[in-house]
Amino acid sequence: MKVLFIARRFPPSIGGMQQFAYDLSEALPLQDIELVKVTWGGSNLWLPIILPWLFLKGLWALATDRSIEVIHMQDAVLSPLGWLLSKLSGKPWVVVAHGLDLTFKNEFYQKVNLFFARRCDAMVAISQATSDEAGQRNIDKDKITVIPLGADDAQPAQIDRATILEEASIPKDAKILITVGRLAKRKGVAWFIADVLPVIAEDPKVHYVVIGDGVERAKIEAEVSGHNLPGRVHLLGAADDETKKQWLGAADIFVMPNIKVAGDMEGFGIVAHEAAVAGLPVVASDIEGIAEALQNGKNGILLPQKDIGAYSQTITELLNDPKKRQSFGKQARHYTIKTFGWPTIAEKYKTIYEKAIS
Repeated sequence: MKVLFIARRFPPSIGGMQQFAYDLSEALPLQDIELVKVTWGGSNLWLPIILPWLFLKGLWALATDRSIEVIHMQDAVLSPLGWLLSKLSGKPWVVVAHGLDLTFKNEFYQKVNLFFARRCDAMVAISQATSDEAGQRNIDKDKITVIPLGADDAQPAQIDRATILEEASIPKDAKILITVGRLAKRKGVAWFIADVLPVIAEDPKVHYVVIGDGVERAKIEAEVSGHNLPGRVHLLGAADDETKKQWLGAADIFVMPNIKVAGDMEGFGIVAHEAAVAGLPVVASDIEGIAEALQNGKNGILLPQKDIGAYSQTITELLNDPKKRQSFGKQARHYTIKTFGWPTIAEKYKTIYEKAIS
């Protein structure tokens, strides 16, 4: 089987969507699927130019290689391109829906992009929460299949914890909480620093590391200053994959304190899997796609969003019980790899392609 694989978010740019696209593109060939890849790995500020470029590259691939059997669009923003390429080539097209690419609060987008998304031959939703959002937008439920994101069966990074902490000016005996992700309001980092961290940070050894950048950074910095936490919160900005793995290996607990935000959502939460595979206990909000990436008590601990007491108590207990942390981390790693391994996920995509072709 040969598939035209089009993605507008792809490495070397950094993010969950980029990592997902890359991992899927690496896993599909293991299922005897040949990919013709048309991808963009730069800034999406260039999107008005990149979309026509992706279309022309895809059209050229279809015109010069008639053995391509199906068109794969890696997110719903690309739906108009998928529809037009399908019309011009006669090939079926499949689109992946992540969440925000369906819920984006723009009237023009909702009318135009989703008009084309409804005309796909098949849609893959990365979580049931995303599937529900698609159904609410009148996308035929018979076209939608929920396939979660996969987990990379990689060994935890070999790290020099003392050196990593020293470079960040963190004491070597610190207890490290970590959050990784784009600094958007829904990620809940500002809320966590304002309402939860002051309670946990009564223990002078607690430090909070945040990897990522985004529009909320100024607000987060203000919360750090306002709650007298400079020196205890470390905003490291965007980081490459290796740096992220090193910090996951150096940390004690991964925190994913997402909050509900109108018009925005966490489609799945791939970073929760990355943390679990790294052997970290993951403490996260029980909302949206996170509740599907994590099974409470198996590869994560799910708490009500914005529950200050639950967050502070759960994290404090874990910080004070190293044996429990290590035991839960090992369990989380085993469960995540077994349940969400990429070979299993790629096989499900192959089934979708086969149905679309037939």
